Amino acid sequence: MKHALPILLFLLAASLPARAEDKRSPDVLAKEVDRALGLAQQGKLDEAISIWRDVLDELPAASRGDVHVNLAVAYKGLERLPEAWYHLDAYLKATKEKDEAVEKERAGVEKALVKTHVPLHFSCDAPGTMLSFDGSGDDLYPCPLRWWFKRGTEGEVAASAPGHLPGETPIRALELDRDRRIVVYLEPAKQPEVPIKTDAGEGTRTDVAKPTGRPSGLAWKWSLVGGGAALVLTGVVLQVVANNKDQDLRKDYPGEVTDFTEWQVNRKGYEDGFNNEVKPLAYGAYAMYGIGGAAAATGLVFLIADWSRPTAPATARVRPLMAPDVLGLTIDLDF
Repeated sequence: MKHALPILLFLLAASLPARAEDKRSPDVLAKEVDRALGLAQQGKLDEAISIWRDVLDELPAASRGDVHVNLAVAYKGLERLPEAWYHLDAYLKATKEKDEAVEKERAGVEKALVKTHVPLHFSCDAPGTMLSFDGSGDDLYPCPLRWWFKRGTEGEVAASAPGHLPGETPIRALELDRDRRIVVYLEPAKQPEVPIKTDAGEGTRTDVAKPTGRPSGLAWKWSLVGGGAALVLTGVVLQVVANNKDQDLRKDYPGEVTDFTEWQVNRKGYEDGFNNEVKPLAYGAYAMYGIGGAAAATGLVFLIADWSRPTAPATARVRPLMAPDVLGLTIDLDF
């Protein structure tokens, strides 16, 4: 793949079409591409990567694939395999023709990653969401995507989108979480409130009388909250047991071995144990989280609605929650 780098960049620089809407002219982009090539040939891969990433979104769609491949080559040279895999995958998704050489290269990178990393799938509710995995916010990747994390990683992924507040989503990358799907939620940015004056003599304030007494029918509402909380706690217990069994399996079948045959044997033993012992407990925990969370949320909505003002009705939203050692639901209440 490294031998293809000068050829790809030469062709890219020579074939940039003119587009009036580009922020920079094709000539400027071509010069930047040439400059990155020169830096890469001098071994200054970090500087070359910075230039390629800077021009990538401004290049015509037909030319971006070549830059993805060269980014993959540069990242691989820096031993940053997750980034290398991402750009190889982006190239294969964008190209219309089958490219066996790039597919083989991606397979080789994935074979190296699978021994030490865990892939997670990200999808996002807000259009145009960009994700950052290094905490700096400099390298942004469009959602949805699949990303490889060092096994054992626990932390947060930063997200941003137009018209939404930036947020962080907790993640972890244990063997138990391989290919787990994570949905990233961002809150819409609140628009400034403009007071409406309804009575010139009284100003803009509207007084709302609260109920003088607590409404009836509270028993079944509190029962929903209590029963739901009990189910969620049961799910927590099942999750802890599942995690403990997973740790035991990882000790019995370690993945950090140098012999590939031994690694395959350990991998098979771990997967069999995981499917028979860990997965049933984990699924049971998810069921408890879902049923219990829904019941508790429903009860809370009715209770809060009893006390909420007529101009500010109570609402609730149940969302998946993933944090280190916790898999469940989070409930947002507005009242």
